[in-house]
Amino acid sequence: MASRSVPNGLTGATTLRGVLVDSLVTNDTLRGAMVTVEGRAGVVLTDERGRFTFDTVPRGAQRLLVRHPVLDSIGVSTLPLPLVVTDSASRVVALPPPEAYLRAICPRTKHLSVGALLGTVRRADDDAPLPHVDVLGAWRSSDSSFAGSSTRPRARTRTDADGHFVLCHVPRFSPVELWAIAGDGGGDAPARLRVQLGARLLAGYDLSLDLRDATRRDSTRRDSTRRDSTRRVVAAEERVGRVRGRILTLTGDGLANVSVGFDQPRKRIVTDDAGRFTMDSVPPGVRTLEVRAIGFQPQRLGVNVRPGEQVERDITIDRRLAVLGTFVVRAARNATWDSTGFEARRTRGTGYFFTREDLAGVNDLATALRMVPGIRGRSTDRSQRLVAGRGAGCLPAFVVNRVRFEAGGSIGPEAMIRAQDIRAMEVYTSRLATPPEHQRYSDCAVIVIWLRDPQAEIEARKK
Repeated sequence: MASRSVPNGLTGATTLRGVLVDSLVTNDTLRGAMVTVEGRAGVVLTDERGRFTFDTVPRGAQRLLVRHPVLDSIGVSTLPLPLVVTDSASRVVALPPPEAYLRAICPRTKHLSVGALLGTVRRADDDAPLPHVDVLGAWRSSDSSFAGSSTRPRARTRTDADGHFVLCHVPRFSPVELWAIAGDGGGDAPARLRVQLGARLLAGYDLSLDLRDATRRDSTRRDSTRRDSTRRVVAAEERVGRVRGRILTLTGDGLANVSVGFDQPRKRIVTDDAGRFTMDSVPPGVRTLEVRAIGFQPQRLGVNVRPGEQVERDITIDRRLAVLGTFVVRAARNATWDSTGFEARRTRGTGYFFTREDLAGVNDLATALRMVPGIRGRSTDRSQRLVAGRGAGCLPAFVVNRVRFEAGGSIGPEAMIRAQDIRAMEVYTSRLATPPEHQRYSDCAVIVIWLRDPQAEIEARKK
């Protein structure tokens, strides 16, 4: 094997010490990162101050390979950092700033009104990465409304051998639809993920693709060439599916008079007194189901309809505006804000902490949580949820005022809790980082939310 060239006549080996600084996402030292020297065995974890040490590294041009959940959160599995090793002095090794990294992965970027979406496309049945599939993005340029299903794709790319993709030149302040297709893209349109970069230049999302439907379509297409016209005729009830379920409130009660329907084809019905609905003769494929009720947040979700089969789906919706008479409830409270405990946990520094001031101007809780390293969006044909950790990840537990919040169905708590209702929030991205008092809620990540008490705030202002 040819030896690596050494600049300026540098020879021998030395100790490599450094501090890893994240200029890409957090603007802080990067603790708990996995660092290796390319082409050499051995992995080093950075300590609480981002420090790392390699005892024996050849002098000359080297590359450090860095892995960390903060990189996973924007769709970067491993980041190479070139450096020249000259002596054993400690040095600062910085990840590139977002602007530099954006221009490196998207060289044709001319201005920062656009950004990039990064992520991995995975197989729906086993979460295996899918290489060489197309990833598309669609948006409207004339206004800020959400891009509907008829919007044409404006950006397109393909995943690499590891299933990773980079979609460049995505507008930062316009809603974008993101989806993946395999093969010729024939058949029914896959479920689309709604994203928006906003203040960020980069964001990471995982996409899920069900190849079983594509395989069935290809097989059917080949078989149809061998059959005569009489054998290709299938009964109408075998070519369509049925969707039924209930529309529920956060308390689990059925909600009557809710409008339920599909965007394509246009078809709507209204739920009965128990919140039940049944949609017959639905064409097969991944369809977007829309749920609308006066006083409630509208919901859109993907439903995979199969020919001749029935899909059962219960959907929980949250109130947009509670219209109530004026009343005052006074009671002893044992599950409310504890500033002393919050500050003590923040001092330990094992999680990520947000106060009401930190969340000012943020309406979407999911957007705020995606700013936390290790938390990212994940889309399937049935849901759009936040996950924590590497690979397929896991669903974090939401704890609201010391009570675990169970959303159920395909809608996560992040879609039901408004950021402006939060007084403080604690985010722990792994069981190791979770303090003992919160570990009972989950073996995965835990998101602890303390809601505001409007009545207490009014009384405090009067004093």
